[in-house]
Amino acid sequence: MKQGKKLLALLIAMVMVLAMSISTFADETNTDVKNAAAKGTGNFSITMTGAEDGHTFEAYRIFDGAVDKSGKLSDIVWAKGVETTGIAAALANADLTAQDGENLSIAADVAQVLSRQSDDNEVMKKVADVFYARKGTATGSASEKTEGNYVISGQKAGYYLVTDSFTNTPEAGAATLSRNVLAVVGDVTAKVKNDKPTVGKKVLTPAPADANSAGIGDTVAFQITGKVPNYAGYDKYFYVINDTLSAGLTFDGAQNVVVKVGETTLKATNDYVVYTGQDAAPHTFEVAFKNIKGYNVGDSITVTYSATVNENAVIGGTGNANETDVTYSNNPNDSSKGNPGENPKPGTDTPTGTSGKDMTVTYVAELDLTKYKDSVADANKLKGATFTLTGTSDVVRGKGEDIFTVDTNGAYWKLKDGTYTTTAPHGDITDDKDNVKVKSNYDAYESTTTKYALQHVTLYESEKEEIFMQGTSGEDGRIVFRGLGAGTYTLTEVVTPDGYNTAAPITFTIKIEVPGAITTGQENATYSVESITPEGTGITLKDGSATTGIYETNVIDKSGSTLPSTGGMGTTLFYVLGGVLLAAAVILLITRKRMSVR
Repeated sequence: MKQGKKLLALLIAMVMVLAMSISTFADETNTDVKNAAAKGTGNFSITMTGAEDGHTFEAYRIFDGAVDKSGKLSDIVWAKGVETTGIAAALANADLTAQDGENLSIAADVAQVLSRQSDDNEVMKKVADVFYARKGTATGSASEKTEGNYVISGQKAGYYLVTDSFTNTPEAGAATLSRNVLAVVGDVTAKVKNDKPTVGKKVLTPAPADANSAGIGDTVAFQITGKVPNYAGYDKYFYVINDTLSAGLTFDGAQNVVVKVGETTLKATNDYVVYTGQDAAPHTFEVAFKNIKGYNVGDSITVTYSATVNENAVIGGTGNANETDVTYSNNPNDSSKGNPGENPKPGTDTPTGTSGKDMTVTYVAELDLTKYKDSVADANKLKGATFTLTGTSDVVRGKGEDIFTVDTNGAYWKLKDGTYTTTAPHGDITDDKDNVKVKSNYDAYESTTTKYALQHVTLYESEKEEIFMQGTSGEDGRIVFRGLGAGTYTLTEVVTPDGYNTAAPITFTIKIEVPGAITTGQENATYSVESITPEGTGITLKDGSATTGIYETNVIDKSGSTLPSTGGMGTTLFYVLGGVLLAAAVILLITRKRMSVR
């Protein structure tokens, strides 16, 4: 399975501090404490490793403090420039809980409360948002790498928020931005996590593959896979899967799109929207999620759909490509715009990134027949011969099926007979005098508490498809059977021009070996043919190339033998010979009579 370009989700590598006895909490963050530093002093560096080119990291000091000989931060106060008005309420709204005697407006107390938090939890992500909204002026930045890392130097002892932005417009597949909270009591090194949303694309044969072969009119099933992205630190998160079909493939419609997260089939309009036409331009269609944050980070995402090979399909060569990528939110520092629940497509003012593309390719073949009389020569091309091409081609069919799955928000209950109903179970219904008016229906239900949702799923199976094509040769003697997949076919002449003998049927097998992996979209399939009856029928590949996908054959009709007709010279000869024989008989008879008379 090929890998597309990856996208960085959100990095929050945090080092928390305890006011008088500082503990350090971090994910792949290391601090090298060399010397003690008084409050307001220090010459420390913040090194961000593992980040791609094109980023700018900026440091904002939230707390000032002193570093003692053991490397602990003490004497903690709010740093200059931090907006502290109302900060206690903001931190409380971020679910930061103070204990008795602790005041969230006092920096030292806030540090004490933060020390009880675990790294990278939801509370700390909200706290990072509070600090970001109230930060002062940046105390340092790095937009160029030093020995492969971004280094912010000359920092004083304290507690910092480090933000991330793009220096230039990011390339497709570039990392998302990060927001980091770090305690600086020495030289700090934090590793940036390059978790980038990606998607994979396969054609179902029915086993997932990078490529397949098909004929015009065949249905091709596709599967897109991804994972729920790391949306930590984002107020709003947009996630849109984009799919672009080549001109030779026609999208079978939004009704054939099935979307799953984990084992749960999502509901169209409720959980996602499928955009088509101008609403999806320049893509063929888009699947936009209304609440990607409602699922667990890392859960699998699966989208299946189908398309039909049409008359615009490219024959042979690099085939008919189908590309998929994903658009996603990529800046936690600016994630309040828009509302995916109402409009799941991000606006032009919403910071987003786009992953690298993944693709599949469908390969199609063609048979060119040229009809001749008597022998192969330009002057002998024969008009008016009609041929049929019949046989079987290998295809994959999607079969829709309705299933019921357990869902606390479902509208169905299961009955003991195995069927489902939307009628809710109920006990005895009585009037105001406790007279039973409607008896309980509990006995009919398998469970009176378990609810089910109706879901539509599609299962894909390999099948044989019957093929029938027909064509009549023109002045150039040619018939083109365009758009063939791998399979076994029989070519039969059903109408023969007057004066010519009908050619014998030809049975042959088209073989198409598709690439095992598609990485650039420039890969060729390998085409071959096997003649079955009669042997040596002369079906070949155009120019002898195994990649053109065009098969050729010359079919010759021989002129018929001309036999004598009624009348004409044959009859005249018969009459002449008959007359001679009759005259000879008369002479013989007369001679005999004369002899007998004698």
